Amino acid sequence: FTDPGNVKLDIPVIAKASNTVSGIHVYWKTVSKATSYTIYRSVSQNGTYTRLATISAANYTDQNIESGKTYYYKVRANMANVQSAPSAAKQMTFVTLRVNRSTGVGLGWDRITGATGYAVYRKSYSGSDAWVRVATLTNNATTKWTDPGVRDRNGSVYRYTVRALAGSSRNILSGCRNTGRTMARLTTPALNTASAV
Repeated sequence: FTDPGNVKLDIPVIAKASNTVSGIHVYWKTVSKATSYTIYRSVSQNGTYTRLATISAANYTDQNIESGKTYYYKVRANMANVQSAPSAAKQMTFVTLRVNRSTGVGLGWDRITGATGYAVYRKSYSGSDAWVRVATLTNNATTKWTDPGVRDRNGSVYRYTVRALAGSSRNILSGCRNTGRTMARLTTPALNTASAV
């Protein structure tokens, strides 16, 4: 017999967070002796975290999300009345603006505190090819970019995703939206002829 009062649970580690059609899917590593996990969410890293659910699985899909927002997640391990300290926060960055311009596809995203830049990735809609980094932006305040590489590809459909970078070496800081945001490249129709009505 194990007395829960003498048990100390390890702190969970969130392995990754990804986006699915049903919402943000958060994964964490299992904790020895834990019988359930409680996941929390906030809209800022040091803000108030609200309990989302207590579950036995080591993953959870947050379906109550809004496009254009950045979310932070923490997890605690549970056993009877014993609970671990919360995990480190895991954040997600989403592409929030997609618009066709004469110069290409315009993108925009939320500014991330602590980031020293952003990396923009693109792939075809089919998803059979790998993500390709099409831009590295070295200013935290730069949250908009237009992809000139698709300017002349009228009718083509692409997926885009953005990751925040950190430090002088600009290593990867954040997770990303694995499925990306879909965008069709549509150029402005050219007026070839005009006649009086």
